[in-house]
Amino acid sequence: MKVLKECLCGCGKTFISPDDHNRERNWISGHNSSLFHSGRKLTQEHKNKLSKAHMGKKLTEEHKKKIGLSGKGVSGRKKGTNTVFTLVQEIRQSVKYKDWRKSILELDNNQCHWCGAADKVEVDHIESVADLIRKYNITNIDEAFKCLDLWSQDNGRVLCKSCHKKTINYGSKKDRTPFLSMVIPTYTQNKNLEELAYTAACSYRKFVDELIIIEDGQMYSPRLQKIANTYIYVKKNQGFTKTVNFGWKFAKGKYVAIVNSDTFLLKGNLRDLCIEGKITSPLIANQYIDRLAGPFWCAPREVTKKYGYLMEEMIMYSSDSEYDERVKDIFQKVQSVKIFHEMAQSVKAAGVEGGVTQQRDREIYAKLIQEGRAK
Repeated sequence: MKVLKECLCGCGKTFISPDDHNRERNWISGHNSSLFHSGRKLTQEHKNKLSKAHMGKKLTEEHKKKIGLSGKGVSGRKKGTNTVFTLVQEIRQSVKYKDWRKSILELDNNQCHWCGAADKVEVDHIESVADLIRKYNITNIDEAFKCLDLWSQDNGRVLCKSCHKKTINYGSKKDRTPFLSMVIPTYTQNKNLEELAYTAACSYRKFVDELIIIEDGQMYSPRLQKIANTYIYVKKNQGFTKTVNFGWKFAKGKYVAIVNSDTFLLKGNLRDLCIEGKITSPLIANQYIDRLAGPFWCAPREVTKKYGYLMEEMIMYSSDSEYDERVKDIFQKVQSVKIFHEMAQSVKAAGVEGGVTQQRDREIYAKLIQEGRAK
């Protein structure tokens, strides 16, 4: 489970632990002693002292071997075991893999999950085989067969060649920046809300490169943790606005979709929402919103840098309305994507539907407009 921690170097910043490689951390990468040397230029005298200190030192054969392996991208496995590359090849040649591939093709009707093409389709692991091997420290084919995530249908999708090339895991791309990230804030007070969030995540999962689910102070959910790339559990409830902003800032994608946990996809390709320079929203089947839809909007990274995030003075309500006013000149409704919205399920469970919280946020919004700090 990923948790929010404060960096021990004293910088005051927070980070998520364990990291993407499932390693526990006590400080932000580079914020130990190296933090104070970052960008520092050594004097010639200092260089000479370092050279002299290492002069005459002899490396052991084991040390030399590790240095050699590190240059080849190998982590120094014991002799006789598989490297990641050879293990990936062995997995793909297995009968179990061929059966899994066949099941994914049947599940997606032998059509590309994104564009619907039926020619030259391929089966893709959403979280790659190599990443799963590293994540679970798998060292041989027997361990691979026991890894449930490797064979989960939720982690597979059918893509045509053209769409497959657009994924971050295709081939040996140097730039593995996610194209589309999705942030789903959750308030899992009961099993019904967990089921709604899981349904939402499943309906969107095969379209996104990075799925981030943030639990805002209620029930920890192994189901949601399993389907997400990153599951963040915040112990103390902080409200919708701060939870959204935290996930939004954490996301690495070129485009970031902010999505309510009580929605699900009815039709369309979520990639259609990724339009350069535009904030977009899909159609909502049971709710007419002609501008930015609070339950689902998508923002390009460069637009976010210019227009910012939600205003955190408002805890639950009105922050999306204020953001809508800010970006209305660059907003676009995408007709090809349609979702369904269960509407207000989390706020009903929390007991804050309308009432005092809504009134408070509206008053704060009105005051921010009077002060010229909001639109």
